[in-house]
Amino acid sequence: MSTILIVDDRPTNREYLLTLLGFTPHRLLEAADGAQALELCDRHRPDLVITDILMPTMDGYEFVQRLRADPELRHTPVIFFSATYSMPELRAMAASCGVRSVLPKPADPQSIMDAVTLELGAAEEHVTVPDALAPPPAAPVTPPQVPGTVERMASLHELSLRLNGQRDAATMAMLFCAAAARILQADIVVLCLLDANESAVQHIETRGIDPALLEPVLLNRAGFPGELMKSNDVLRRCSASGDLPALPGGHPRVTNLMGMAVRDQYHLYGWLYVAERRHESCFDDTDEQFLRMLAAQLAVAYENMNLYEVIQRHAAQLQMEVSARRHADAALRASEARYRAMTQSAPDAIIGSDDEERVVHFNRAAESMFGYTEAEMLGQPITLLMSERSLPAHRERVARYRKSRERTYSGRIVEMIGKRKGGEEFTAEMALSAANVDGEPIFTTILRDITARRALEERLRLAAQVFDSTQESITMTDAQASIIAVNRAFEQNTGYTEREVLGQNPRLLQSGRHDTAFYRAIWHSLETTGQWRGEIWNRRKNGQVYPERISINVVKDQREQVCAYVSVSSDISALKEAHTQLDFLSNHDPLTLLPNRNLLTDRLQLAIEAAEHGGGQLALLLFDIDRLQRINDALGHEVGDALLQEMARRVTAIVTPGDTLAHLGADEFALLLTKAPDVDDVIVTARKLMDQVAQPVQLAGQDLYVTASVGISMYPRDGTTASALLIGADVALSHVKDSGRNSFHFYTGEMNAHALRWMSLEIHLRHAIERKELRLFYQPQVSLADGRVSGMEALLRWHSGQLGMVPPGDFIPLAEDSGLILPIGNWVIEEACRQNKAWQQAGLAPLTVAVNVSARQFAAGTVPAVVRAALHATGLAPRYLEVELTESIMMHDAEHVQAQLNELSAMGVSISLDDFGTGYSSLGYLSRFRLDKLKIDQTFVRNITSDPRSAAIAQATAALAHGLELVVVAEGVETEGQLAYLHAMGCDKIQGYLFSRPLPADELAALLREERSLPLPETTQPPGPRRTLLLVDDEPGMLRALRRLFRREGWQILLAGSAEEALELLAAHQVHVILSDQRMAGLSGTELLGRVRELYPQTVRLLLCGFADLAGATEAAKRGVIARFLTKPWDEQELLQAVRAAFRHPAQQASPHRQTL
Repeated sequence: MSTILIVDDRPTNREYLLTLLGFTPHRLLEAADGAQALELCDRHRPDLVITDILMPTMDGYEFVQRLRADPELRHTPVIFFSATYSMPELRAMAASCGVRSVLPKPADPQSIMDAVTLELGAAEEHVTVPDALAPPPAAPVTPPQVPGTVERMASLHELSLRLNGQRDAATMAMLFCAAAARILQADIVVLCLLDANESAVQHIETRGIDPALLEPVLLNRAGFPGELMKSNDVLRRCSASGDLPALPGGHPRVTNLMGMAVRDQYHLYGWLYVAERRHESCFDDTDEQFLRMLAAQLAVAYENMNLYEVIQRHAAQLQMEVSARRHADAALRASEARYRAMTQSAPDAIIGSDDEERVVHFNRAAESMFGYTEAEMLGQPITLLMSERSLPAHRERVARYRKSRERTYSGRIVEMIGKRKGGEEFTAEMALSAANVDGEPIFTTILRDITARRALEERLRLAAQVFDSTQESITMTDAQASIIAVNRAFEQNTGYTEREVLGQNPRLLQSGRHDTAFYRAIWHSLETTGQWRGEIWNRRKNGQVYPERISINVVKDQREQVCAYVSVSSDISALKEAHTQLDFLSNHDPLTLLPNRNLLTDRLQLAIEAAEHGGGQLALLLFDIDRLQRINDALGHEVGDALLQEMARRVTAIVTPGDTLAHLGADEFALLLTKAPDVDDVIVTARKLMDQVAQPVQLAGQDLYVTASVGISMYPRDGTTASALLIGADVALSHVKDSGRNSFHFYTGEMNAHALRWMSLEIHLRHAIERKELRLFYQPQVSLADGRVSGMEALLRWHSGQLGMVPPGDFIPLAEDSGLILPIGNWVIEEACRQNKAWQQAGLAPLTVAVNVSARQFAAGTVPAVVRAALHATGLAPRYLEVELTESIMMHDAEHVQAQLNELSAMGVSISLDDFGTGYSSLGYLSRFRLDKLKIDQTFVRNITSDPRSAAIAQATAALAHGLELVVVAEGVETEGQLAYLHAMGCDKIQGYLFSRPLPADELAALLREERSLPLPETTQPPGPRRTLLLVDDEPGMLRALRRLFRREGWQILLAGSAEEALELLAAHQVHVILSDQRMAGLSGTELLGRVRELYPQTVRLLLCGFADLAGATEAAKRGVIARFLTKPWDEQELLQAVRAAFRHPAQQASPHRQTL
């Protein structure tokens, strides 16, 4: 067994040789430079030395020269192992100092073994790369799946060769991972390479795992795999031992792993780990040795790659120097090489200058420090690198040297202010020395940038100030958790002084609220992640328990050993109290302190879940306090708020345990009943609630009365979710409000369907104008003076692209409710004016167009401005526009409406009152407002020929309008009888389907061009004594028989198959005698003749009835409803005589015109 000394300044290179030679029985020593190697040689007398050449302190060349100068060590065999020089140069240097074997870096393992055997001599046994210390056996029938040591070493050598020339980090990482997976038989390989600053990831390469899983933790040294960078040792773990580290989230499950940092003595290049060893449950020592060799190979290759550019630049220069001075003195060449290697690899800036202070040497560290290249600085004055503030001291030192010619004229390290190329100044430590070369002084300036150190010192000073002045409590303990320091905030928070707690364990603050598992979890987090954060309850010196938010961190020394613990905590008692109050306010109404909508929804959901499991019912009552807004307006919001508080108190008194009363905002409350076995119980509760609300409230010195409107939904009948029940109860509440308030309604599906349709209509209506879905139809108004068209009314129609034709009765109220009536109404006015002007420009006779204006438009106060703008934009004369309004508009804010109507009249626009008689008609309003027309609503016109009351109202309306000199227009005229009756009572105009339905603009234009007119009823009695007899029977055979009986009498005979048809004929003709059957579908004979008596009292009324109806007929005769009745079957002569007598009845002395007022 021999002793072999390995000398290399890079730990990775030494690790590689130590691992390789570890398979041999030799004793191995290692040194980082030539100086250490000489000491080891003196003590251990090695049999062989393997050394690098370029090293700090003492390079390999000088080391070998000194070794050869020692008589006792001069014959020690040496192998040069270097990557700096070419093989010819390496052999020349070796020959000059008596070295026989040279090896380039990297070298294959067998070449290294051969060189070792050669130098140790023939007496030593020839050493080869072992494979379990023996060559592999004869090839078996089945080749082995797991590679032996020979194959692995061969793969390692192949990798070394491939990495040596590689200059791309990604390719290098890919080649390395592939080789590592093959050599170590691992399914998972991960390699992370850092940049030159060791602070950011240069490249991440993986095998068997998605690199995205690792990206968040690549540089996290508190956990795996980033923690590999903190150690120089190999981390080897196996699930069988139960010590696998915590893997990042999403990492595939592994049973074994092995990893380490990729580094040398000076630099950290990254980390790598392998996992899932194939064919084995754990990685063994041999695997660990190969991992070290792989890491060493990679470190060398990666460093070579990073230095490639610099080496390339200087290699060319050195090559030229070597070629020019090939036969020069070897010692001088080696010395120069040593000097350059040392200066270029030195971490400090080294600047050489001559006696004139001009730069003759500028190393790489100086380039990095000042920003100049060596080429830029050569020949430049060194003062270029100094701040103006440092120049006087520098000149003084130079003058002192020139006076004393001392070799080291500085005598100490001084500080100076340097100046970079960009003008930035920095603080540096400077050491100066001088030497004579060929009689000329050469100055060497060594500089170290201490800006970071000064900043660190300042940070430490500030940290000390922060430690003492921060409001957060800081505690420091040693590795055994004994307190070594606390700050003033700790003393204030806990009541303990620093002297009292020094040397104590922080457990003296334990409150007793946490169990041992809680503290075990804290220690587990500190041991695995190096930190713990959370909330904890501690106890002050006075015994008070208080909450803290605390952060504990582990402090480690350079050897990664725990040396201290630091905790930073804040007393969050006030914050906890504020959170408690905030939690209450976030779930309760601040006015009534009742649960708000959030808490109601939570409780409703919980109640639904309980009812679902228990099979019970729930009831949700939404109720509004009616007329609260009036109280707010009259007495102020303070009184309104007090009223709400009183309502909350009252209703709370009837709430049973388990139920919830909530205030949802404004005047809206909700009551959740969790015990509602049937609807009757819910009704009882609703009535109790309404009774409580209806009791008078004494506020502001008076009794206030309010009522409640209640909407109710039931679980599971009306919905199975909180949202569904709330919506259902709200829909039911809306129906209560629409029905007059002060009541309760249960939710029904029809309500929901109506609400959904209402919502859908609103959504589509909002886009109707821009999509041009609205159109105006026009219904002609006909003058009863000549039957010609005298105007038209514009009627809004909506044809939706999605919903089709929507009835006005559906979307007009929606537009009113949503406020859309304002833009729609403005469009209607402008479009009607535009179309009317277009008709006039097309040559049609000028006519007035009437447009309906809603209450919302008048309430907005913009009607005159909108009309004025429309007339101006279209050029229509004001007299051809008519504005229609309803009675209800005049009832609300009459003064405001009257002012707008006066302004419209002043423009020349006519005003029409629509639907008169359907609302709260007021004769006072008719006299106050400036009106031009009065329209009889179609509800009266529809029954004018059959309902005496409707006829009377129509006649009274016409008489009233004519008395006020207003034009009377009847709407909805559909029959000849209605026309005749209206014409007879003096109506001025009519509009309705009898003449024309509402028409699009083009069809109305065609109608006007045709000059279509309405045939009017005759107003005079035809000449001659001919009289009219009206026969009424719903059996056609009876009518034909009666007609045959009277056909020779010379009378005009009219036939009606029903009472309704008879009333129409009476309205259209002057009937003298009516003969009606008693039994008919619809109105009976006596009912018909009773109406005839009121409408046409001069018409003689005869009744035909059977024997079963004699009593009723007799009673009708007594009351004067009929003049006479006859029985069926009738006697023809008796019937003829009776009708003849009727024509001679005294009532026929006057013309049988309809009754008028």
